[in-house]
Amino acid sequence: MVTMWQAFKNFWRGYVNFTGQSTRAEYWWMALWQFIIWTVWVILLVASLVADASLHDIDDKVINHADFGDAVHFMFTSTPILAAVLILGAILYLAMILPNIALLIRRYRDAGTATWIAWVIWILSAVGGVVSNVNSDQHFAIAFSFTGLFGIISFILTVLPTDSLAGITGIGRPQNETPSSFNDDDNEL
Repeated sequence: MVTMWQAFKNFWRGYVNFTGQSTRAEYWWMALWQFIIWTVWVILLVASLVADASLHDIDDKVINHADFGDAVHFMFTSTPILAAVLILGAILYLAMILPNIALLIRRYRDAGTATWIAWVIWILSAVGGVVSNVNSDQHFAIAFSFTGLFGIISFILTVLPTDSLAGITGIGRPQNETPSSFNDDDNEL
């Protein structure tokens, strides 16, 4: 069984490893790690915003009618601590994009999906997330439904036991095919 610390190491070591498998334990331990990391970041952000608000008179326009230009202006006119926390969040987010995708694809493959199905589900989930940012109410409703549907499918695939879907015609990989994986000294992904 993969430990919490081993899952963290595997996450960063398998940064762009889209082959092989990741166990449920590895996937959910990393989900817990990310929850902890982002919770600490939000606490730092709130603390720096409170500190920044006490030092500056915040304009209503920045809060109520912010656009990208106002947000950038606010970030660079704020205290260095707030700017550092915002930059840290951006760096963390960018650093975790590829390993998150790789971990999710490996988890789908461990559940027994064919590789192309794993990619299709991830792409459709990502497209739904992008479309949901459109301001039209009709587009929002469609994107919300689309994103929710593939979010549920994604969640189900992440909780399925190893090789649950293997052998199912169309979506599962053949029973005799096992995905390649890289090995650790002690643990297998």
